[in-house]
Amino acid sequence: MGTLIFMTGAAGGIGSHLVSELASQGHQVVATDYDLKGLEQISEAKRWPSSVHIRALDVRDEGRWVTLLDEIETSLGRIDVLMNVAGVLKPGTLIEEDITSFERHFDVNVRGVFLGTREAGRRMAGRGQGHIVNIASLAGITPVPGLAVYCASKHAVRGMTLAAAMELKPRGVSVSVVCPDAVDTAMFDVQIEYDEAALTFASDPLTTEEVVRVVVDDVMTNQPLEAVVAKRETGRAITARFASAFPEAAARIEPFFRRKGLEALAKIRSRGR
Repeated sequence: MGTLIFMTGAAGGIGSHLVSELASQGHQVVATDYDLKGLEQISEAKRWPSSVHIRALDVRDEGRWVTLLDEIETSLGRIDVLMNVAGVLKPGTLIEEDITSFERHFDVNVRGVFLGTREAGRRMAGRGQGHIVNIASLAGITPVPGLAVYCASKHAVRGMTLAAAMELKPRGVSVSVVCPDAVDTAMFDVQIEYDEAALTFASDPLTTEEVVRVVVDDVMTNQPLEAVVAKRETGRAITARFASAFPEAAARIEPFFRRKGLEALAKIRSRGR
């Protein structure tokens, strides 16, 4: 049997595809999600094998993290890889956001990643071996007006992950952050009705398969500090780095990409995606 991988957000688009691919390669996967019923339905639809172990997990719950990791390591053995995939997104400008939306973004996207990284990291550091993979976003590298709170949460994930990687490397634990561009999942679809999210649509989204291939073939194998996933022909990875390094210049070219995104949104809406 391959490595034992513990994953959050396994009912989502990226998570469910990752589970299927990892299981097909002979790994054991503990697939967790807040939505246990939805996760069970996906398991049946995708015909996940017995090497996939389904569990309920609210990533915001510190006590549940501790008890579930203890349970898994007692029943299945040590966890080799933790994948923090769970995340939420709600479009909106900063001044229009309410505190409930703000707290949900940071509770799931940041607190959840913190708790998972800390609890798995403690166990892995104790034995001098392990790998933690945290899914951030291209929005964790560049400012994204219209997704201000989501952007802030993913910047936090990226920064926290890179710092944790430096702390844990001397103790034998690798930590990687994956920053994908927009991905064609339910999280992408939820933005269609929001003009504020126009920048998301300024280029075609990634497929879940493209993200999964990078995670499985590159990140799990090479354990880089950071992997940016974007279509080369769009230049979005370069644009994101540029916008991060030169925010004033990025602010001047932002209207061009916003217009492009709004045009794409109009086409999507007209054909009734």
